[in-house]
Formats: sequence, C-alpha cells, structure tokens
Amino acid sequence: MPHPLVLVPSIPAKLQDLGTTVFFRLYAQFHHADDSGVPCPAFFDYAGTVLWDNSANRIVSTCIEAVGLASVANMQQNTHIMARARREYIAALRGVNNALRIPSEASNDTTLLAVMLLNLFEHINCSDSGFLDVWTQHVNGAALLVQLRGRRQLTYQTGLQLFEQFCQTLTSNCIQNGIPVPQHIVDLREQCAQYLDTKSIFWQISDATIKVAQLRSMVVLKRINNPAQVLRKALDIDLELKEIETRLWIEMPYTTCSDSLDPRFHKGTYHLYPGVGALHAWNSLRIGRCLLHQLIRAQMLKGFSSIPPLFLTSYCTGLFEASLGTLLQAIDDILFSAPQPLGWTQGSSSMPKGSEQASKSTLAGSKLLIWPFYVVIHIGIKIGLFDHVDGIDGCMINVLEDAGRQTGILAATLLAKLLRENQLRARFPDIIQNGFDMGELGSP
Repeated sequence: MPHPLVLVPSIPAKLQDLGTTVFFRLYAQFHHADDSGVPCPAFFDYAGTVLWDNSANRIVSTCIEAVGLASVANMQQNTHIMARARREYIAALRGVNNALRIPSEASNDTTLLAVMLLNLFEHINCSDSGFLDVWTQHVNGAALLVQLRGRRQLTYQTGLQLFEQFCQTLTSNCIQNGIPVPQHIVDLREQCAQYLDTKSIFWQISDATIKVAQLRSMVVLKRINNPAQVLRKALDIDLELKEIETRLWIEMPYTTCSDSLDPRFHKGTYHLYPGVGALHAWNSLRIGRCLLHQLIRAQMLKGFSSIPPLFLTSYCTGLFEASLGTLLQAIDDILFSAPQPLGWTQGSSSMPKGSEQASKSTLAGSKLLIWPFYVVIHIGIKIGLFDHVDGIDGCMINVLEDAGRQTGILAATLLAKLLRENQLRARFPDIIQNGFDMGELGSP
C-alpha cells in the first residue's frame, strides 16, 4: 500500500499549487491532539504565517514551490517537474541575493526562511556528497542573518520559531564539520529566557546538544588535549542528558513492541510514539548520547595508551564498558524508531489495540530519520558495528531507501547507496573522501 504522503496528484494544471501542497504536507506538521501539544521545531509550521504576512514578497513562495516540486519530482521520477523545481530554485536564489543587498530586507523573516528552504532543497536534490559544501554555505549565510536580526527576532512568535529551528540545523552542521556553535548564537539563546519557556523539552535537548557540539569541537580543533578533562566535561553533559531522558519518560513515553516475523524490524523490535514530536525528541536525545559516548570511549582509549597510562581504576574500567552499552543501546533505539514513521507497523500483528492513531500521527516523521541514521552510520563504522551485528546494514539500507522514496529527499537515497555499494571496512575512507566524515575524534 502506498504511503499516504506520496498520494499526490500526477501533474495538476498549476505546478506551483502542487509544490505548495506537497511542501505543507511533508514539511509542516501541525501537532495532533494525541501528541504532546508542543510544536515540533523540526517542521516549518510557521511558514504559512510568513507567507500570509508577506504575500507581496515572492521569495518565500518561490522557495516553497521549489522544495515541494523537487520532492514530488524525486518521488515520481518526473524530469519535467524537476526542471520546473530547478527553475524555481534559481529564481529563489536570485531573489535572496537581491534581498541581501538591502539591509532592511536582509533582516526580514522572509529572507532567513528562504535561506533555510534553499538549504532544504540541497538535501532533497543532492546527487553526491558535494551537497554538504553547499549546505554549509547556506547555514553559514543564515547564521550571519540571525546575527544581523539581533535580539528583536526573539520578541515575537514567528521570529522565535525561525530561531529555534535554525539552531537545530546549525548545531547539526557544526557537529558535521567539527566546529563550535558561534558565540553570537549562544548569546542569543541565553536571552531567550525572557521571551519563551526555555524549560520546554525541545529547548533543553537543543541546549544539551549544543554542549556536545562545543565539547567535540574543542577536541577536534585540539583546544583541549587532556583526556581526563574531556572525560569530566563529557560525564557532566551525559548526566544532563540522563535527566532529560527521565523527563521524557514522563512527558513523552513510547511503547516497545516485538514482531519477529517482519524482517524489516531490527532485532524484531519497533517503537510506537504518541506523535512526531516525541519521535523527534527521543532521537535527538539519542544522537547526543551517541556522539558523547563515542567521544568518551575515544578519550579513554587515548588515556589507556598514554605514558603514564590513565583510567586504570576499576571505576574507569566499568565506565568504559558501560559507555559501550549506552552507545549500542542508543543505536538500537534509533533503529527501533524507524518502522512507525515509515508506515511499516500498520500491518503488524503485534501492534497494541488503540495504537493506530498514534502511528498515523508520526507518518510525516520519515524525514526525521535521515540525520539520526547518518550519525549511526558514522559511529557504527568507527566502532566496527557492521562487522559484528548481522543484517544491521541491510536494515539501515531499507530504512533510508524507503525514507527517500516517501519524502523525495535524495540525501537518504545517497546514504543508502553508500552503504549498499561498499564493503564497510573499505568504505569508510571513501565516505571521508566524499565529505561524509564527521569531525575525526580518533578511532575508538
């Protein structure tokens, strides 16, 4: 049965209407009553407001059309629609460049949103890893716009939503490149307490992830070389992440189900989340812990081999073993999270009664699997996961290929292709060469 998100008209009379419709169906997720009630910052829920408030400004509408058309073109493998999407993209890029020349327009919501949408277009339409360089350029440009917009952007809802979503994109980019989140972004986040609830679960996870990115960048850039000091800082952040996990179990609990009959389910297991916000929150937390425990293990190995050696106490030995357990569990949980947003659980005989609505409410979350799986691929290759867990690469390929089919985002398809075409131990140098290494920390 086709996924509901790909049930779009073949080619309507007005392609721009198709692009807009598909964009809001795929990339805006107005939260459901069964969800937490907290808007998920991974979606462009506010784009309609920006579009409505700036109806005379064609930049945002052109970007939205380009993104939506590119998605449906990839879903349907339609070269005619893709040609139109590229034309809209070029027109949008030209409009953004013109706006950047006028300070009053450069600081508008329309310009920042347009740059973020251009970034999304690159993910949708990438054919090789060169898109990462363009992605970084768009993110760096958006960071400058956020700095130009200053504190005023925090004083109204749309500005805050733009800022919060941008912070997530920026943090991912900083992790990818092994660089720190810019200080002016950190400073603006500190001022947000005056304008929004910084105790929200999404904000807390974002704060902790930024701390992970900052610590990783200090190690990558060799601004901190003492393994014991890195370990202390990492354990402090991990304690914060564990406190967030405790809170998540209270606010956004999920159900673990077993189905050994479906070969698509990793270890015969899948999760059911109450909504797409819960899916995003849990996987964001897991990404943070994966990255952190990769760092912890790398630093402890560095300490073991130093002269004189470090971390030789029984406590440290137990910590090293427990860290691997935490890392592997987080990876498993990310894989267990995939079947529901992909629609694989709909026919499962093990699905609890009354869970159908929750499953439907996460169907728009398939695009949220790409970044977590990218992180898992990177870490999995570094720790030899694919050599020791039978079938895990096939499971990940299935997830990424299906996510690519359902969303039209070729970044997912490209990751699946890299996994399918290489022999893991030999493939990691290729991934580095192709721009897919995430800030080298030393092999754990």
